[in-house]
Amino acid sequence: MEVLEHLSNPELGIKNISNHIEKGGYMVLTTPNPLSAQSKFSLFFKNNLYAFQPKHLIEHHVYVPLPHVVKFHLENNGFEILEVATIGRLIAPKFTFGFNYIKGLVHYFFCNY
Repeated sequence: MEVLEHLSNPELGIKNISNHIEKGGYMVLTTPNPLSAQSKFSLFFKNNLYAFQPKHLIEHHVYVPLPHVVKFHLENNGFEILEVATIGRLIAPKFTFGFNYIKGLVHYFFCNY
């Protein structure tokens, strides 16, 4: 859980898991979603994906786990994807008129609709 984005070579990590997981076993994989509405909002306002900004390199976020690429690596290494889910909801911003409120409101609607 929350490991793939920290790997310099995520396909090798998935391959190693595939080589060591018991036949018929299951793996639960979670990653930040770079295509989430929150990430798209961050890209629009900060020109960086949420959780993949330069400041996150300290946390060793070195791989952007695009869902179609992760799916490719999993299937390429013998995994069958049984379920995919995206979780998390945003709360509407508190009312205080100004640019930050408008930005917060745009963020709320952008990320929820």
